Amino acid sequence: MDKRSRIVAILAALLFLAALAGYLTPRAEPEVPRKVLLRNNAGAVVFNHAAHEGYDIDCQTCHHATKAPDKEVPCTRCHPAEFDDEFRRNHIDWFEGKATCATCHHLEWDKPIFDHILHEEVADCAACHHMDEVNPRPADCRECHGGEASGPMPSLRDAVHPKCRSCHADMFEEQLAGCSNCHSHKDMLKQDMRNPADCSDCHDKPNEKLVPTEKEAFHGQCMGCHEKQGKGPWRADEEVRECGQCHLSEK
Repeated sequence: MDKRSRIVAILAALLFLAALAGYLTPRAEPEVPRKVLLRNNAGAVVFNHAAHEGYDIDCQTCHHATKAPDKEVPCTRCHPAEFDDEFRRNHIDWFEGKATCATCHHLEWDKPIFDHILHEEVADCAACHHMDEVNPRPADCRECHGGEASGPMPSLRDAVHPKCRSCHADMFEEQLAGCSNCHSHKDMLKQDMRNPADCSDCHDKPNEKLVPTEKEAFHGQCMGCHEKQGKGPWRADEEVRECGQCHLSEK
């Protein structure tokens, strides 16, 4: 082996050993901040992270959207200041993998399982189809009703559900549990998360109530824990909370 080849071989061996050492060396634990400054229009909040670690509180209690300390995501990724168009547009790029998307977009219903022949035996066509001089034949519902309402014309869902409810009130009383009698579940890991169904398709609460905003999340978490423990910036004799216990004055 000539001199040049020996040098190349030695360099290659050194690079291999360096890579091996890096692979075998335990990864350093992420640096945990002692204090965190939470900026807010009502005045910044200085959160003593180190003190709360000393209270033996499980990290998951607050960082409930992550399974590893080195992958903690900012609270504002799930709890925005408000659910505006900017959040709806951008939040999909803040997370990795569809499994995370399915945490919130956890359910969509597939096409209904409808046995037409069975229904022919228990009801006449006019019970479901509009049959008169205008529609002398049983037309497909989709010929008039679409995915969205159009003027006085209700959406397909809003047109069909009352018809079904008139005979199957017991299923509707079960709410979401009753939907599986007619609809199969979609595999959310295979869905296009850029065009999810609206939460209101299943929930009767607005999005802001299903996932708390940043303010509601912090207030519920911090004040709820302090109230439960009867400690910290909270006193049982207070009818009105003093914001200055947590928020710094901007003056």
